Amino acid sequence: TMEGGGWFVILIGSSLIHCTKSTSIRTYHLNKQIDFRNSLCFDCNTNECLTSQRELEYSRRFTLCYRSKPLVFSNPTIPWSTVIAFGRINRDWTLYDEGFMFGVWETGSWLGFTNRMMTTYSWVGLGELRSDIPLQSWRHICFTVDMDSGDVSLFENGRATWKGRGENIPEVVKSFSTTFSHLTAGCAYRSQGNTGHMSMYGEVTDVQMYSGIMTDRELEDITGCRLFLEGDLISWKKASWNVRGTKLNTVIEEKDLEDEVCASASKSFHFLPFKQSMETAIMDLCNKLSGRAAGFRDEKSFNQIANFLANTNHLQSAECSAQTEGTTDNYVFTTFLANTDVDVEGVWRDIYNKSDIVTYLPWAPNRPYSGSRKYNCMKTTLLLADEGGSRAKVKNASLGDEECAHFTDCGVCQVDGPVQMMQVRGLCKKSIFDRQYIYTINNDGTPMWMGLRSSTIVYKEAESRWEWYDRKNNRSLAIIYSTPQTLLLGLHTVDFSESFDQACLRKGQTSLRNLKFSTCKSDQFTCSDGQCINAEQRCDQTSNCMDESDEEDCRMIFQKDNYNNKISPFKYDQKEDKNIPAVVNISVSIRDIIKIEEIDHIFTAKYAMIMEWYDYRLKFYNLKANRSMNALSYEELIKMWIPLVIFDNTENNEATKGDEDTEMTVSREGDFVRSEDSVTEEINIFEGEKNRITFNRVYTKRFKCVYELQMYPFDTQSCTIHMKLRDLELASVFLIPDTLKMDGQTVLTQFIVTNWKLVYDDLNDQSKGLSVLIVMKRRIINELLTTYLPTVLILIIVYITNYFKTFFFEAVVTVNLTALLVLTTLFISVSDSLPQTAYVKMVDIWLIFAQLIPFFEVLLHTFMDNMRQEGEREINHHGKAITVGGDSDNSKNGLFDSTSSRAKLAFMDSVSPTVAEMVDRDEKKLVDARKKFYEAQIITDWVKFGEFVSRIVIPFFILTFSFVYWTYGLTQYLSTPSRN
Repeated sequence: TMEGGGWFVILIGSSLIHCTKSTSIRTYHLNKQIDFRNSLCFDCNTNECLTSQRELEYSRRFTLCYRSKPLVFSNPTIPWSTVIAFGRINRDWTLYDEGFMFGVWETGSWLGFTNRMMTTYSWVGLGELRSDIPLQSWRHICFTVDMDSGDVSLFENGRATWKGRGENIPEVVKSFSTTFSHLTAGCAYRSQGNTGHMSMYGEVTDVQMYSGIMTDRELEDITGCRLFLEGDLISWKKASWNVRGTKLNTVIEEKDLEDEVCASASKSFHFLPFKQSMETAIMDLCNKLSGRAAGFRDEKSFNQIANFLANTNHLQSAECSAQTEGTTDNYVFTTFLANTDVDVEGVWRDIYNKSDIVTYLPWAPNRPYSGSRKYNCMKTTLLLADEGGSRAKVKNASLGDEECAHFTDCGVCQVDGPVQMMQVRGLCKKSIFDRQYIYTINNDGTPMWMGLRSSTIVYKEAESRWEWYDRKNNRSLAIIYSTPQTLLLGLHTVDFSESFDQACLRKGQTSLRNLKFSTCKSDQFTCSDGQCINAEQRCDQTSNCMDESDEEDCRMIFQKDNYNNKISPFKYDQKEDKNIPAVVNISVSIRDIIKIEEIDHIFTAKYAMIMEWYDYRLKFYNLKANRSMNALSYEELIKMWIPLVIFDNTENNEATKGDEDTEMTVSREGDFVRSEDSVTEEINIFEGEKNRITFNRVYTKRFKCVYELQMYPFDTQSCTIHMKLRDLELASVFLIPDTLKMDGQTVLTQFIVTNWKLVYDDLNDQSKGLSVLIVMKRRIINELLTTYLPTVLILIIVYITNYFKTFFFEAVVTVNLTALLVLTTLFISVSDSLPQTAYVKMVDIWLIFAQLIPFFEVLLHTFMDNMRQEGEREINHHGKAITVGGDSDNSKNGLFDSTSSRAKLAFMDSVSPTVAEMVDRDEKKLVDARKKFYEAQIITDWVKFGEFVSRIVIPFFILTFSFVYWTYGLTQYLSTPSRN
């Protein structure tokens, strides 16, 4: 199927080529048998190269497809992984005189083209790499070129990755010959350019070149291993392929196209070539490889594991395989599998997911063992025949069960993705060694880490150590004395005494250096033993690593040596030539109004002071999403700048400071960057200018407050907590009021807190500071009961005395004077309980008024008693009856009849009491005497007027005054606004 949407048949000679899916395909493994300790010669044209040589006519529109599996980046200086080229090569085999070259560099995919008149290539960038690890997995690539328009497209692994135009292509190809003579796969001849002659470490196969541009659907299917078409220009099956070179390290192999070349890259298996227990060591080690122990569910997944284990490198593991007796090419190979029947005897499940039941069970004879329920671990036994290729033939594969607690065997790990990458942390930036490695098995059956560029780490059984070397200098060697069972994962001590990494050693330093080897993801932390945990679990006060290394070195702050905690983090605006002050948000949470001392003009408050700011000079390590987990230690906070806010209305101008009672936290708000790989530990680094610092300190302090008592007890008081900066920081710090919360009781013993605000003292001059304004309304119930109610009751009693009998004058006076005394005492008591003021308070007015009432009553009753007149009466005057007390005091002249006089004297004795009777101790006689005395009085108009005043005017005056007093007082009490 070709361009134009039509369907037609590609003819090669007279043969009909159709879609086929081969079960076996020839592959060329370039440079397979080279010594990875020595580098290729990039200036030599003797490197191995797979070449097809034949004169073919250029197609103005073509499609070129191939499949390759690069193992590492070639040429550590200009790293590239795979290449293919075609055109005309010069006679010296040093460069292409003309043609196209496609390659994948570390920076991405590129298409180059040149002609005889050019001294270098012209390039078209085809996009960045689409894979984090473009190595050790098969890459299925097709690219198309239209020489007339310059249009180029690139498809890889089942999808289009780039489409565009190479502007120079039409001009360059004008000088092309009519035919091309060579196609080189996995290599290219370049005596010019930085890369030199190119020869890949890896495999190449299925090169197909088509005279036309295929449809997108076809390209997606070809690169997705769903369609297999032979090329009409160059066919992998029909073309003649030769390997040029002097060392002949290339190996030709036959591989299964579907199960190997086109196998899914979503997961991969990794062999553990040493015996360990399944339940502890193997599962733990697979976890450190960021995977799981491999198990199976059906026949297909079982065969995938068996085919992987048949790799001939695995057969060299002495612990896991053994040659059968009498043969040199047959091996018995055993490993654990991650399946168990521990839950239900005889029902085998995945050890991680118990819902996956195994449906395919090719048991070996006499298995499973029925004599014990402890045989819950599964192993596979393979009979393999080494036929000389990269994979042995599986002659038989069976299962067995073993007792988990006492049995050890080799293992297989399964990880997501085509390969397992390891990162080396702690190497200095000038080190010659690679930072990234891929796990594989060496040809001697030992574990091996292949660097992406030029380094290799292998385990040497004879020396019982890991050796680390680099092709850039084959005399450079680093040594690690760790067991193979660690797979070199975790923290290890490396001896660089024999390496050429001396530039990384400072004067006086030892050649021993602790490095960390990790397969953990970017959001994980590597424990010292290689275990991977979530980075959020680092330094969370809980040991999540088995070796507890996640709780070591948990410092949270990084400060430069020139950091000064006495200077605020202000910035300088060079354009405006001025300082930009550090902004500090102030929040207050009032916990309690502990005490109000009106006499001393003091109130005591318990409150939480919260300050928030950013410090761009700091860096924070491993911040957690939960702010409470980012609490700073006392040793850390005392090294930081903390805003010095003065509480201006305290007696000693107390101020904020960091002490052991201070809570300092950091809020994770900005993104982080990972620490460079030259740092051993994985540290999430947060910039101080994007992550907020919070100061929280609970204070209990006494503040000055001027209580204004003119309206007492109808008063509302406003007290403040005044905060300001010290003079040195007025230009470099700016305070902003944020939030104010009242967390304590608002109903106090004497007051009710009605309002609270956090405001600037002066909006026009914000440098004067902030104040917490607390508005408190007095609770008047107590005053009503202890002051006003008693005075009302006393005044009622005073008023009632107006209705006493007139002859109880002394009682009236006594009651009023007593009331006056009590009210005076009450007045003095209330005055003593309040601050001394120059002004009169509302309660004073009431009490003074109350005192005036009994005082006036005494005066009024005295006046009334004085205004009473005695009537005419005759008294015994030396034996004579005389008249007194009337309008005249005339006595009768002459002698009077003695009988008549005695009668009159007796009558007088019955009407007017004697002095003796008026002071008689007998209460009844005393009352009778006084009654007689007042009954003899004449009630004048003044007396009547006095009675009117006492009974009508005075109560009216009291009621009027009370109405005015309480109306004004309550109006002020209920409507008094908050004072600023």
